[in-house]
Amino acid sequence: MFKKILSVFFISVILMLPVHLPSQAAGDFLPAHIAMDRNSGQVIISRDGENQSDASLLYKLMICLLAVENPSDAFTAKVSGEECTFTDLVKLSLLADNHEATAALSDYLVQKTGNLNVFLDKKIKDFNLEGTFFNENASEDISNSYTTLKDVGKFVIEANKNAEFSTLFCSQVVLSSDRTLISNTNQLVISAANSRIVGGSTATYQSGEETNTSMCYLGSIVSSVDESPLDVVIVVDSDPTYSYYKIGNNVIERLTKEFFSVCPVKKDDVLLTVSVGTENLDIVAAEDVECIVSEEINPSDLNISYVLNDEKDFDSIELPVTKGQLLGVANISLPDGNIISTPIAAGADVYAGNSGINSIIRTILSNNAIMIILIVLVALELMLLILNLYKKHNSK
Repeated sequence: MFKKILSVFFISVILMLPVHLPSQAAGDFLPAHIAMDRNSGQVIISRDGENQSDASLLYKLMICLLAVENPSDAFTAKVSGEECTFTDLVKLSLLADNHEATAALSDYLVQKTGNLNVFLDKKIKDFNLEGTFFNENASEDISNSYTTLKDVGKFVIEANKNAEFSTLFCSQVVLSSDRTLISNTNQLVISAANSRIVGGSTATYQSGEETNTSMCYLGSIVSSVDESPLDVVIVVDSDPTYSYYKIGNNVIERLTKEFFSVCPVKKDDVLLTVSVGTENLDIVAAEDVECIVSEEINPSDLNISYVLNDEKDFDSIELPVTKGQLLGVANISLPDGNIISTPIAAGADVYAGNSGINSIIRTILSNNAIMIILIVLVALELMLLILNLYKKHNSK
């Protein structure tokens, strides 16, 4: 009897002890989402960002960009019984996720192009959307089409290089042709301090019996680590449990707390020196390389590969080469597995022939200390010459 009581006592104590389960990383419980550096395309945070997902959002964004690139002053269509201009249709589709407006723009592009998929496929190729496919009758039904959140992010980055598209995408409120307000209802409610989301667009779609929403944001976030600005694109795929507002805020909060911007390679940094004929040529970065990281990067730890123009190698570079001449790109592998490409250039003028003399002259011209010493020596030589001439004149 005593043993049974003791056993029950120990079991009770064990059950009352706190259980420490392995903690999940921030965001692991959320639906698919991705955050990318707007400037480099670097993936910062990703959960299922490269898995196949619904293409509704990307299709709508593509239709709006194609409409901006192929405008019409004459085309109109009815939305909710009201006649809308072409520009208003773009605003309603992009900002208010109005399906009638998107369908009208699709019909217009089909009439204009004869085959909308030719335009869609060209954008896929131009923007390097490797995980995207639109079926042949995408303008009528995109249920068999697919994309990835990463491709949506890449599209948002490229599409916002179009000034007119970007102005609309980043607007909170726009006016229609009859001065009616069209509000961007997709703006993210930001809980992270000092952060500003300047654009957003949504698309709803059916997944079985559930209605889900895909959302993309464009904005600037201030890191709380070192107050560096982080220009990012965020794409999320919500479900009935987690709204896109909640997912977006969770991603932003993680970005501000864990990440910061660094510049491991600056413009004109010498990346390597190669021999071209009998000359040495410094290969330099043609622009700053900025990236968003969660820990400091030692530039000496970077793995860099090079791709020259016209698929040449360094031995086949033809002289002369002028300073700043673009020679190709450097692919910089970051510790997190991302690869950032940046243009490379010649660090100095290099000419063929008389290499020894040219090298001496370039060394002198590029070294201020040597130039000063030479100027002083020449000045002293002139002074001595004048002094000797003066002595000869007085001795007569």
